[in-house]
Amino acid sequence: MIEDYMDKVNTITICKTLEDIFKNPVLDSVEDYKIIIENLLNTELKEKFILKFINYGRTDIVIENIDALRIEDNWHLAKKNSQFYKIFFENFQKILDNTGEVNDTGVLSELAKASYIIDEQSDKKKIDGIELIISNWRGLSEKTSLSTRIELLNILKSTEKGRKIIVDELPNLFYGNHTYSYFIRDILKDNVISREQIADLIIKEPIRMLSETFEKEDYLFNVKDFISLLEQIDELLETTPFLEQSQKQHTRESIEKYLSQNFEKLIEKLEEKEEFKSGEGFEINELKLINKFDTENHLIRKKLEENYEKISNNIKKEDIIDLIHLYSNMDIQTEEIDIETVIKQSFSNIKDENLQWAISRMVSELLKDQKLLIRDMEIFGRGNYNRSIKIGEYILKIGTDRVTNEIPYDERIIQPLIRRKMEGKQGEEVYVEVQNLVDRNWYKGLSDEEIDEELYKIYIEMKNRGNRWTDVSKYNVGRLLKPNLQNFEIDGKQITPMDSAIGIKTDDNDVSERKVLPEGELVVIDTDYVYKNYKPYKTSIASRHKIFEERYMKECAIFDTRIRIAGPKILTSAVEISKEEITDKDIIQMSRSVADKQKSKETQNNNSYDENHTIRKIILEIIKK
Repeated sequence: MIEDYMDKVNTITICKTLEDIFKNPVLDSVEDYKIIIENLLNTELKEKFILKFINYGRTDIVIENIDALRIEDNWHLAKKNSQFYKIFFENFQKILDNTGEVNDTGVLSELAKASYIIDEQSDKKKIDGIELIISNWRGLSEKTSLSTRIELLNILKSTEKGRKIIVDELPNLFYGNHTYSYFIRDILKDNVISREQIADLIIKEPIRMLSETFEKEDYLFNVKDFISLLEQIDELLETTPFLEQSQKQHTRESIEKYLSQNFEKLIEKLEEKEEFKSGEGFEINELKLINKFDTENHLIRKKLEENYEKISNNIKKEDIIDLIHLYSNMDIQTEEIDIETVIKQSFSNIKDENLQWAISRMVSELLKDQKLLIRDMEIFGRGNYNRSIKIGEYILKIGTDRVTNEIPYDERIIQPLIRRKMEGKQGEEVYVEVQNLVDRNWYKGLSDEEIDEELYKIYIEMKNRGNRWTDVSKYNVGRLLKPNLQNFEIDGKQITPMDSAIGIKTDDNDVSERKVLPEGELVVIDTDYVYKNYKPYKTSIASRHKIFEERYMKECAIFDTRIRIAGPKILTSAVEISKEEITDKDIIQMSRSVADKQKSKETQNNNSYDENHTIRKIILEIIKK
């Protein structure tokens, strides 16, 4: 039997025409119909074979074996042939019951727009594709991949009946054989299901998504997906409104218990990552994330303590600050390390000992002022050109390169305590900046569209003041925890730095009173990419700058007559909704035209800014030593 079956399969795979199939003595086109459909390699030939049976009036054979094709292939043929279209609609349930995974989102979206008329003795009945999908939502949800599951949810959401199904049957629609980290990201991005609904699922079954992700076969498990999912769950618990504290606490305790029970296995999985194998060691941020789920039961803490030796011996030297901070409240005797050694390890790319010493002195002074210890410091962020350290109420940024040494003043830029270049004896350069601490998680809980709108408000506000911000990203913005003042209190002394001490370049000698943004406002915290509009500029690859610039130009042209400039052809094309793509050259041309007009106006007024600064003695004295 097996030999006969394999003979037929081998014969089918080499068939190139219908004649090869129907006249081949090895094959019986009726009895072997399903085998032929399943093994024909040529899609066009497969369709011709099916249509031949329909034309011969043998639709019974076609219907009987309708499940030999995937739902996508059946729909593709249905769109070409009206008779098969009828078969498809009337036998959808059978197709669905026996099909494999539905991967093509186009099938569902096209089917939702389609319809079929059944003529039952002149009593015509219309079947809408969307009704077909809603009626078979359960079977579809079991067969859909990640992308098609989202499409199914979107279709359901488009009707009142479908929306009720989402509310009543969300667990059945949500859970499945897909990557939850991507699924959550995409459904929130498309606003298919609310944060509250997902959070409610987590509250009801705290470890379901984690366990389904973690307990896959080894070859299917992806530790990055697991960590990403854990991060998303943490964010949802912290940022979703109206969750009761008791609910969050119970959920965290459940997750803590699960993580502690699987901690050793998770560590093994982290060791299997390519980054670990290549010698980079454990990712400190992953360990910090796991530790976020430590509750008053301290199950995670206990596991971290038990594995301290393994973790500390396999952590990158540059992460020494975070390692110390991670274990600062644990029952572990960490190695006593002085501040000079900590800085040397954290910034191993800085070779000049004098520069290392100067940075150490700055850190020591900030720790002393805040009455803090080394263990209280933590890495706050890693940018393209620097690494930043949180020291109490301040952020110390240290980098070996900058895009620009000077930035124009703008009230939407965080006012630094100091921002300057330090030079070593052998010509090595280090850039140092001290800022007030801000809330970097300002965007948590917002949709991508809401985040974009907040960033765009900052962008156009700075643009209209003549300043260009080209590294537009949510990660480069923070929410003020106190007013954006230019004066600071260090060691009981009130200090107001001069513009030159913080790398701010003003165009006018006489500057008017500067506006101070209050607590709660958003400010740009990465000042590497801020320029005057009329000056040459660079931009970051991931920046929203070009998109925002195009939008700004259109709005200037169409809506804001106060800034409209008569004549330039680029403006005309912008008004026509960009029939041709706007290039970087066009953006520069338009922006400089606007900027020249603004600069001229600023020069006439000559009262835009106010120079009211004195040198910040303490930090400067440290740097001079």
